[in-house]
Amino acid sequence: MKRQRRIRDSGFTLIEVMVSLAVLGILLVSVFSITIETYAFIGDTDVDHSAQTEANQALTRMTEILRKSGWNSAGGVNYPRVTGGGQELEFRVLRDLDGNGYPFDAATGELEWGAKVYRIRVDSSGSLRVFDGATPVWHLARYVDDVDFTTYIEDNTLQLKEIGVFLKTRKLTKRGDPIEFSIAGTIDMRN
Repeated sequence: MKRQRRIRDSGFTLIEVMVSLAVLGILLVSVFSITIETYAFIGDTDVDHSAQTEANQALTRMTEILRKSGWNSAGGVNYPRVTGGGQELEFRVLRDLDGNGYPFDAATGELEWGAKVYRIRVDSSGSLRVFDGATPVWHLARYVDDVDFTTYIEDNTLQLKEIGVFLKTRKLTKRGDPIEFSIAGTIDMRN
């Protein structure tokens, strides 16, 4: 009688290979989905940071410009003046008109105001700019969705030297979702 020997191969069976591939596939899908979610989160964070930075820079740049401004009159009109339902601010800046090196008259001590009237408003591309007539002179911010100016005439809680500013920026994520950031503050003028 012959004995039959059972020989066991030391390799993997087809079922073991298929189970291993299925587990590996599940792990790869999980890692891939986590990577996609992380990438989207980082992208949204970048958009949010960009919207916040633009709003903060706009307020800082407006402060630099409007601090050189102040309450003054020309032709019976008082400046700064809110127009366009609060969407625009007209103002004048100090200028050295008599050439003494200072923006005031050496003989009388009165401040010398330039003749130009500047206007801050949002243009058609969503950029907040300072205009001299129809010509943009200074760029203040991008992605501006709304701006609202107030002076003591519109809001009696403000002081004579203050300009209230509300600014909202809006930027879209890669998925098309809007991210908005609002900032409000007051700017103190020189006089």
